[in-house]
Amino acid sequence: MTPFFSIIIPVYNVAPYLRECLDSVLAQTFTDWECICVDDGSTDGSGAILDEYAAKDKRFNVIHQTNAGVGAARNAALDMVKGVWVGFLDPDDMFATWHLESIYEICNRHSDATCIRTWFSVFYEDDKTLVDNGNQKKDGCSEVVFCGVEALICGWRLIAGNGVVWVIFYKHNIIVNSCRFPIGVRIREDAVFSFEMATMVNVLVVSDSNGYLHRRRMGSAQYSSRLPNDTSRLFAAMLEMFERRKGVLGDIHRSPILRQTLTFWVYKDLREWLLYCVTRTSADEKMTHQQVARLVRIGAISSEDLSVAARVRFIIYLLTGCGRVIIINRKNLTGKPEVMKTYG
Repeated sequence: MTPFFSIIIPVYNVAPYLRECLDSVLAQTFTDWECICVDDGSTDGSGAILDEYAAKDKRFNVIHQTNAGVGAARNAALDMVKGVWVGFLDPDDMFATWHLESIYEICNRHSDATCIRTWFSVFYEDDKTLVDNGNQKKDGCSEVVFCGVEALICGWRLIAGNGVVWVIFYKHNIIVNSCRFPIGVRIREDAVFSFEMATMVNVLVVSDSNGYLHRRRMGSAQYSSRLPNDTSRLFAAMLEMFERRKGVLGDIHRSPILRQTLTFWVYKDLREWLLYCVTRTSADEKMTHQQVARLVRIGAISSEDLSVAARVRFIIYLLTGCGRVIIINRKNLTGKPEVMKTYG
């Protein structure tokens, strides 16, 4: 029997949070789902926890593989999903009990939809007050539908621009038969995937339902120090994506909205790389800047699409080498993310 939802959870060394995550799936008021969990070579007992839940409930399917990264883990799950709709859940996050029921109702109201983009609630690992606030948003949510070219433009902004996959549900046929996550990209691999998937969406439904509960914790990859080649690999994956999808996107420089979104994303990520990177050499910076220059040459991005304030901040970061900002960032690695946002 085909489940209505397939939920994909990539798992790597998250034992302290994993039960809470899996329990939130079990607690769903909508019960027609399968959950594919990929143990990506965990060494902290996370794999055993997954096996325990699979033994209790056949809706959990577990894949064990040698550590290959979150992209490879999600790809392994995509190769075996059966659900009518496919969504993602990070192993340290949770669903509100009504989350899947809310998505199901949206699907019923918009049977021609190929992609549903929702919102999320944020909480910190030591303070869960915002979780309750998120639970209050089930009723009275607004929805907007975009079709055709509008779906491409708005999808580029609202799907790709956000750069996270866990706020998005895709129809089975467009995600399973389409692209996969880039391998070997350690940061924002979901953004590359989202950019490519945005080019395949025909009918996009945007809802402000926020039943996805996102945990902010300093030990996660989002707030970890970056290796010198992280952003170089990221931009290389983005360039490969453009080569694959250029037939759909056409002349990107003629689509200001698409270009503006990508420009903001690229400059933001390069800036964050400079902020978070603990060690980097002039050769690393030169390679990254060369890849950015290639994006400029093909018309994908342009500094003109940034606000004046954003351009000035970016230039200052480059000229100063980010020394002051990196010191502040390191000092606050054990603090809450708001401290870092001050310098973002």
